[in-house]
Amino acid sequence: ILAWLLDLLDWINSIPQVLSAILLAELFGMLIPLGIPITPINLVTGFILGVWWGILVSMVGSVIGGTVCYWWAKTLLKEWAEKKLESRKVFRALHAAIKGQAWKLIILTHISPILPATILNYLFATMGVPYWTYITASFLGTVPLSVAYVYLGSLSENLAAAFTGEAAYNIWKTVAFMVLGIGS
Repeated sequence: ILAWLLDLLDWINSIPQVLSAILLAELFGMLIPLGIPITPINLVTGFILGVWWGILVSMVGSVIGGTVCYWWAKTLLKEWAEKKLESRKVFRALHAAIKGQAWKLIILTHISPILPATILNYLFATMGVPYWTYITASFLGTVPLSVAYVYLGSLSENLAAAFTGEAAYNIWKTVAFMVLGIGS
């Protein structure tokens, strides 16, 4: 799947920017429900589209992905999500705390890069959080990290060139540099 994803992103980089934006938003919408980390996609989005368009596409894609998670949890994955809710103490604690404070908890849990966002997306739907509360708070909670990663992606060509002493024309070399830099 990684090879397919890299080929897809390379192709997205070669097409007109408007089509790139649409396809990247759809890619977010596909990857989020599958639990595939989107940090590299945020970086690529910043690299391809720049800061402002990249942030917009990242946020629209996050709403699409979150919506898919919500409705899957309400329908197709309801039994799995309910079992997951009961399986971990932290999820049971969230369930108990969510009553009356859904906005705050959803925003705070989405700001944290440590908690598994995809599982949280499924669990909030299972916990009975209304869709508009869930999607609005999820949107607000994902803004800080999305902005940071898209911004870093927009700078990546210049950063890679500064550290390697050469122009960074290869998008994958640039993304690898950024991911390794963030991880260290």
